[in-house]
Amino acid sequence: QNDKANLDVDVIGEQNELHIKQNPERYRTHGIFCGIPPSHPIRSILIDMVEKSLFKNIVTGLIFVNCITLAIENPHEEKQNPVFLAFDIVFTTIFTMEMIIKIV
Repeated sequence: QNDKANLDVDVIGEQNELHIKQNPERYRTHGIFCGIPPSHPIRSILIDMVEKSLFKNIVTGLIFVNCITLAIENPHEEKQNPVFLAFDIVFTTIFTMEMIIKIV
């Protein structure tokens, strides 16, 4: 069982290495975030996800919706509306996750 798992990891690693060699412009030459190498399966998945047009369109749409909520919100109110507070928290969380995904 353990040998099969090691073989699976080796195959994934070889496929990632081949993909990096075929597409060198997509990958940085060094590891980041605790030295994760470009051939790491998680990093490869995140790079593929970030480069999809669907991901970019979703982020652009979220930025647009965030701009609308910021424009509607009145900063001069003494007490902040709980709906806008919830939007602020949600958008901050989403954009922070996007940043982390793009850094890795």
